[in-house]
Amino acid sequence: ERFEVSLRTIYRDIKSLTNAGVPIYGDPGSGYSLVKDYRIPPVLFTREEALSFVAAEKLMFQYLDKQLAINFSSALSKMKSVLRTSEKEILAVADKSVILKGNYNNFNESVPEALSILLTSISAKQIINIKYRKKDSEANEERRLEPVGLFRQDSFWYFMAYCHLRNDYRQFRLDRIDEIRLTNENFTRIHKDLKHFLNQKKKHPTIKVIIQVEKSLSHYLQWERDYYGFISEKELENVVEMEFACRNEGTYFLRWFASFGDHATIIEPKELKANFHSFLKEQLEHLTKQ
Repeated sequence: ERFEVSLRTIYRDIKSLTNAGVPIYGDPGSGYSLVKDYRIPPVLFTREEALSFVAAEKLMFQYLDKQLAINFSSALSKMKSVLRTSEKEILAVADKSVILKGNYNNFNESVPEALSILLTSISAKQIINIKYRKKDSEANEERRLEPVGLFRQDSFWYFMAYCHLRNDYRQFRLDRIDEIRLTNENFTRIHKDLKHFLNQKKKHPTIKVIIQVEKSLSHYLQWERDYYGFISEKELENVVEMEFACRNEGTYFLRWFASFGDHATIIEPKELKANFHSFLKEQLEHLTKQ
């Protein structure tokens, strides 16, 4: 009655556990019990599953802040402890063979526990206090926040939160946090999930940009082009034609285009081509003054 199941269901489940090797015994009038000191055997991992630990640990240290990476490593060590000796030896060899190069760890090193505190705040629904630096500002200001969710975009971690100072939802970047503290105060309201707020983000007006790039160079642009509004590409005879939805001002796009402009052509719009000529002229004038 307590669990709202039938007696038949209980008998069926007891039989399933017995068939699985779980030592269960029954006493008339007192019910069923497990054999004393019985422990569920540890989960066994396949070699392929065990090898995935190596990549996972390397990635976590690259993409998480210091404290959360330490927490993950500790949890992973406990999982590794149930591996067979032969699997541990394979992991030791594989660990030396995987290196992630590059700096993906864009955090404020003076606040190594920011991600951990944010996750605790979100799961426990507790308010945080932070000191935050706005873009192009050295001074920080105090904010009292109710975090909704975390997301990573363009090599940086962000979080969405209800801000008590602004009485509205705002987006914050983790590397601009100078101080963070978890309070004992509970959230003051019920929040919608993160996906709702990301779908509501302002859409900036864009212009259609088409460029043609030499085939020998085009594949080198794959790692960066998404940041500049890449939509599609098609191969022509000697070039690859790419289409972008570029923000109206186009400044960031032109700076990027200048890095390979001697191997590419702006097809449209004509205004962007003229802006590119002006941009290069300004750069040249600046260099001649140095």
